[in-house]
Amino acid sequence: MAATAKNLDGSKIILGPGYLWADVGVPAAASRLTLASDGSPDSVGSPNAKNLGLTVGGCTVEFGLETQSFESDELTAEHLSRIVKQPISIKAELLQITDFANVMKYVMPGANYSTSTGYKQLTIGGSSVITTYSFALICADVADATKFIVVQLYKGYNKAPFSFNITRKDQAKASIEIVGQSIATRAEGDQTGNFWMQIA
Repeated sequence: MAATAKNLDGSKIILGPGYLWADVGVPAAASRLTLASDGSPDSVGSPNAKNLGLTVGGCTVEFGLETQSFESDELTAEHLSRIVKQPISIKAELLQITDFANVMKYVMPGANYSTSTGYKQLTIGGSSVITTYSFALICADVADATKFIVVQLYKGYNKAPFSFNITRKDQAKASIEIVGQSIATRAEGDQTGNFWMQIA
């Protein structure tokens, strides 16, 4: 009998750092986010993109799955399962929480950013509208640092409460959980986001 080859390839791993971006361009159908040669969002395709800065321990991507299964009296195992939810999220602990213009306004739904002589601020309260943005997490490919791996949420918002610590023993940090929302006008199977890597 012939042996079956093992798949042991240390170049097929993901190893950061990764950089989290907000307000990036949403690609057209069958397309992907356009990147510059350094892996950042291309400034033409994503003119408003902002990097969300330093994090405590990088980012966590979660592609969830909730199913509904059907059984019958005649069988001992379920005979059909369907996807009922596909939650997608990116979680992180942000450090640059005094960067109101470039970081915090993207992760505080319902807040309004403003600045004038001598101050910058986020005003909060009274709005029921959630402003959404497109988010992307980008890191270099271990096998080729000139190629990049991307997780993009086409439309999302931070659903985590805005909470941060102030203490002399540690730097302040704020946890975020960016959740993806469906864009119903996109094709089925490509409504919430994508996970891709450059190969050429």
